[in-house]
Amino acid sequence: DGTNLPPPDRTVGHLVDRWVKEQQKRVTARQLSPDRADNNRICLFHFRDFLHAGSPVDVMDANMLDKFYYHCLGRVRDPGVHTLPKRTRKRGKLAVADTSYDWSLVYAGKVFSVARSFIRYLWERHFIELPRNINSKTHAFGGGPKKVQTITVEEVKKLVDAATGQLKLHLMLMINCGMTQTDISDLRQSEVDWERARITRKRSKTRHEENVPEVTYQLWPITFSLLKKYRSKDKEWVLLTTSGGRWVSKSLVDGHFHKADNVASCYMHLKKKTGIKRQLKLLRKTSASILESHPHYGRYKHHFLGHSPRSIADKHY
Repeated sequence: DGTNLPPPDRTVGHLVDRWVKEQQKRVTARQLSPDRADNNRICLFHFRDFLHAGSPVDVMDANMLDKFYYHCLGRVRDPGVHTLPKRTRKRGKLAVADTSYDWSLVYAGKVFSVARSFIRYLWERHFIELPRNINSKTHAFGGGPKKVQTITVEEVKKLVDAATGQLKLHLMLMINCGMTQTDISDLRQSEVDWERARITRKRSKTRHEENVPEVTYQLWPITFSLLKKYRSKDKEWVLLTTSGGRWVSKSLVDGHFHKADNVASCYMHLKKKTGIKRQLKLLRKTSASILESHPHYGRYKHHFLGHSPRSIADKHY
C-alpha cells in the first residue's frame, strides 16, 4: 500500500540526482572540470545501485559503509588477469561475459571515496548523521606504490622523428613542459614569453587550486621554433587545429559528458606508422622520471609536473 515507502525527496536516488545537478552547476561555474564531474557521477551511481535508488537515505550508517567497502574490494579483478573475458554466444543470443570483478584497486578506492564525499554532503545538509567510521583507516585500498611506467629514449626519438605537422610540436611540449593534451589545447598567448622562449602557467587540471605552483618552463630551441611556426592568430589560444577549433573540447550537455581529443586522434595514426603502442601520457612521465634521476635537479620533479608541494621543504626550495 506504499505506507512503508520513504518520502520521494528522501530516497537515495533523488538525493544522488540532486548531488549530480549541483556538480553540473560547479562545472558551469568552472570550479570543476566536465570529465571530473562525469567520473564522480559514474562512481556515485555504483553506490546508488548498491543501496537501491528507492531506499530511504537513512540506510547510510556505519554498518552499510562497511558493507560497501567490502563490496568495492570484492569487485577488484585478479592482478594476474589483464583482460576481460570475451563475449560469447549462447543459444543464438549474444551473452556478455560477467564483468562483476573488473575494477582495479585504484578505481575501487575512487568509487569508495566518492561515496564518502556524498555521505558528508548529506550530513552537512542534515539528511543523515555522520557514520562514526567515515574516516576509518580500516577502509584502505593499499597495495603500495606502483612502478611508474615510462617509455625508452629510443622510442621517444622514433616518435618525434616520425611525427609531422603540429603533432611534432605536441610531443615536444609533452616532453619539454610535461603537458597533457588538455594543457596543449589550453595554452594561452599570455602564458608564452615570446622574447625569452618561456611558458609560465599552472596545469589546466588544477589551475583553480591555490596551492598548485605556477611553473616557468624554458623551451628548447626545437620546441620554441615549432611553437612560433604553428602559433595561431587567435587573441587567446596559441594552438588551434587547421579548421580553427580547439584541440581538446570537453562539455556537459544535458548531464552527458562529451569529449573530443584531436591530439590523441593524430597520435593514433603515429602509433600505427611507427608500431610503438605507447600511451601519450607516458611522455610526460618519462621526462619526470629522467629529471628525478638527476643528482641535483631531481628534487624539482613534482614542480616540473605542476604538483602542489608535499612538504615544508618543497615550498621553500
